[in-house]
Amino acid sequence: MKLHIAAIGKPRAGWAVAALDHYQKFLKKYGGAEFHFVPAMRIAGSASAEKIPAGETARLIAAVPERSTRVFLDRTGRLFDSEQWAAQVGRIRQDSRGPVTFLVGGPLGLDISQKRPGDLIWSLSALTFPHEMALVILCEQLARGLSILRGDDYHN
Repeated sequence: MKLHIAAIGKPRAGWAVAALDHYQKFLKKYGGAEFHFVPAMRIAGSASAEKIPAGETARLIAAVPERSTRVFLDRTGRLFDSEQWAAQVGRIRQDSRGPVTFLVGGPLGLDISQKRPGDLIWSLSALTFPHEMALVILCEQLARGLSILRGDDYHN
């Protein structure tokens, strides 16, 4: 299963860059992960702030393969524990006919109205995380879920 991770803004903090590099290497044994970083849109007033999630979501979608199964990361999404997430990853892998793309919005979030049938909305937590931390948590959870499916020692 080829993974794509599309996010608004490129991580700059050294710890986040190092962690993402680590997980990108780790995920190679499960088919690999490709990162797509899209610049954030600028807020030029209250009216544009309302339009930013739609514009950024459209830009993220345009940056990844069209036939992807998409997973929107959003606080309104479904919560999973590790075993449930692994089972969900297994279902996504089985049902998808192409790559799987995880969409990570900017500070104003994603426009989930751009979701298609078959796409998933996933919440990492009821907590709010800084953007770079959310990316690292996403990668860690992908590594954990895939290792559970394969029966690797990583999860234990």
